Amino acid sequence: GEDHGMASASGSDSSEFKMTQSLNGHKKGITSLRFSRDGTMLASASADGTVMIWNPLDGKLMKTLSGGHEAGINDISWGGGDSTTDKKSPRLLCSAGDDNVIALWNVDKGKLWKVLAGHNQ
Repeated sequence: GEDHGMASASGSDSSEFKMTQSLNGHKKGITSLRFSRDGTMLASASADGTVMIWNPLDGKLMKTLSGGHEAGINDISWGGGDSTTDKKSPRLLCSAGDDNVIALWNVDKGKLWKVLAGHNQ
């Protein structure tokens, strides 16, 4: 099948970039990528309806968030605390889907927290 992985690059200037990691896991195309506020996590959203949380340093999959959407995900955004400034508040991630739903995820627990429905387009 198709490879819907992600690649990261490094280099001192734009002519020296080379791929250092390939993050594979989504079954359909990737629609959004966002680093957590503290840079310790990279979230990828997909048309397959899942969000995957990656360690950007070693490329390992940390968590897969699924069950919040009945269709593909359009966009994601981080909120809540981060590990450097607010250790008490959970890291939250919002995902917006083609199913007109916004899902709120507790990333620390890897669980769906709330579903916000109401959009009709």
